[in-house]
Amino acid sequence: TANSFTGEELYQAYVNTTFRGASGLVDLDRITGTRKPQSAFFSLTNFVIDEDDIDDASQVGDQQLPQVRFKGVETSILNSGTWTVIKPYTFNDGTHTIPLDLP
Repeated sequence: TANSFTGEELYQAYVNTTFRGASGLVDLDRITGTRKPQSAFFSLTNFVIDEDDIDDASQVGDQQLPQVRFKGVETSILNSGTWTVIKPYTFNDGTHTIPLDLP
């Protein structure tokens, strides 16, 4: 009908679109339909215990527990398709070693 379109027409309209998203200009690869890495900017933030901001104990129920605060540390950025490491990522065990996958 006059007001309909094919799947191919929809796909072509999609891949020929650019727009500004939360992470900047979104430009799509016309063949794959995925975002071109050159149009992406992302940062990876690691939340770690702020060793400089551990307060005295706070009363929690019948226990005195230290009050721990976390801080965000930017560890890597993706800009124009390239990841740049700013600071090593700290994992749960306090090391920079990537944990094993689950079996």
